Order: sequence, then structure tokens, then C-alpha cells
Amino acid sequence: MQIRLDELASRKQKQSLPSKALHDAASLLLKSRYNIEHFYFGAKETKESLTKALSIVCLVDEKKTKDELHNKNVKCLPKTLEIRTKLNVFRFKTDVQNFGDYFIENTAVFNPGDNVKGTKGGAFGTIGLIGRHSEYGLVCTTAGHVIHEIVAHGNKPNQILIQDREQGAYIYASTKRHFRIGQVDYAILQPSQQSNSEWIDYQDFNIDEPYLQPKKSDLSRSLWLLTRGQALHTRFRGIKLDSFIFAGKKFSNVIITDPVGKKGDSGAALIDKDFRVWGTLIGTRVGAFSVFMRISTLLEKEHFIFGISEG
Repeated sequence: MQIRLDELASRKQKQSLPSKALHDAASLLLKSRYNIEHFYFGAKETKESLTKALSIVCLVDEKKTKDELHNKNVKCLPKTLEIRTKLNVFRFKTDVQNFGDYFIENTAVFNPGDNVKGTKGGAFGTIGLIGRHSEYGLVCTTAGHVIHEIVAHGNKPNQILIQDREQGAYIYASTKRHFRIGQVDYAILQPSQQSNSEWIDYQDFNIDEPYLQPKKSDLSRSLWLLTRGQALHTRFRGIKLDSFIFAGKKFSNVIITDPVGKKGDSGAALIDKDFRVWGTLIGTRVGAFSVFMRISTLLEKEHFIFGISEG
């Protein structure tokens, strides 16, 4: 089944996660009263398991005891927080998690999960999606920062290598677009063999539908990262709407999961058990969480059809 992303953009789904207005109200309260800069609405962690209750998850460099907070004249975060907007009053359980140590996953075969790299070495990354672009024909995607790092190493953007992780065979591709602007972190690559799709074994993955709007009921849902010939398990923790800093860049409106993947997995697709794609990997804070560009972000900028057939 082929589904145009731009056609799906107008589909409305109920029971969505909290609005931007509620995020803003929570952000103002947390910063002014509790000196907390980073948080998201998502699943509370209890004894290493994630609850279904929608909570405010606060991210800190180091957890402090009540006595340590008192000595620094910082108010202790209550177990339940009341958030007031212009129209309503909301109450949420709270959770405190470590922010973790950040690493940016350096770069991107012709399956989702294969390699992307430059002819002169340098960074490498992962293929996330394969499909047909309205302007470029048969294309694949990876993370935008991957291509940025490849080019910075002296590689030409029209001489990108896409390499099968299992067989080692490779083809050349040209970079048609690449973005690294906050949560907009993707690149469109056009392979040199446009007339021959035999080098793609895409049918094994059947990624033919995006999942645009995660719901409250999706909290703690099992998801998988397609990379290195594997499907690595993770869990949906929430969506962070307000901005925070990753490696000097501002990100917002991103998917938060349990930490998954390693260096070189950037651009890999995040899917659920029905092979619906949720997003693509931006990076990970080691021991804390992973951050994904939402598939709807790609949808807003590109006319893209999943799969390789022309019909």
C-alpha cells in the first residue's frame, strides 16, 4: 500500500498529548518556581517500569535529596503539580529523571538500516526510509547532520556512498536536500541507479504508512529502531514540544523514547509492531533518552510516497 504523506497530514486523531499552551504554562511554572529548565509530558518511571499515567517528567543534571535542595534554597518538586491555563486547571503526577551525557550519532543501505558515508571517510549514518519523491524519483532518507558532517570532512555531496551492512556492496548517491535546523534533521539522497530498483530489498520491511500523532494511550508502547540489520527495542516516553539544546542546536516537537542505538545510527527509522513509521533518529543522551524527528516534520516539507513502485 502506498500512502502520500501530504494526504495523511490532514487526518485528525483524538486523545492527543497536551497542547503547546499547556506546555508553555508548565514551562513557566517549572522554571520560575523550581528552577527546572527541561521537561516533557510522558510516562512516569516507577521501579524501572513505565506507567500509563500522563505525567510531567523533569530532566535534571543530577537528582538531589530534599536536604540538598533546602541547602541551595531550591523548592522541592511536589509529587503532584497543578498547572493553570486561561481556561482550565490540570493536575499531573511528576517524575524526575537524569538528563544524561549527550552524544550526537554521527551519520547513515539499501534496506532501511544500511550505511551512509563519504568516499573520503569521516562521519557515517543510517538509511531511514526509501520511497518516491515527487521531484527526484526514487530516494532514501538519512539524518541531515550526517550529511553535514560528511561534507565537512571534505566529501562531495554528490558522491555519497550507500553500503549494504551485510554484503559490503555499495552504490553512489547524490544529496538533493539536507536540513539541520533544530528538529528538522533529515537529508534526501538520490541513488545513481534510478532505472534499476533490484538493489533494494524493501519488501521485507513493508513500511508503508506513517504514524503522525501519538496519543496518550501510546505511552510506554513498544517501538523498534531499524539499524545494522536489527530491530532494536525501545519504548515511547512522550513528545517534547518546547525547545531544548542538543549539541548547540535548539530542538522542539520531538519524540522521546528510552535510550536506543549507538554512534552511526542517526537517521534510522522508528517503527511500531504494525510497521508504521513514527520518526527518524536525531541523537541520544547516553543512559537517559533518545530523540527522534517526527515523521510529520518530513511530511510538512516533502512530497514523499513510501515504497519503490511507480504506480
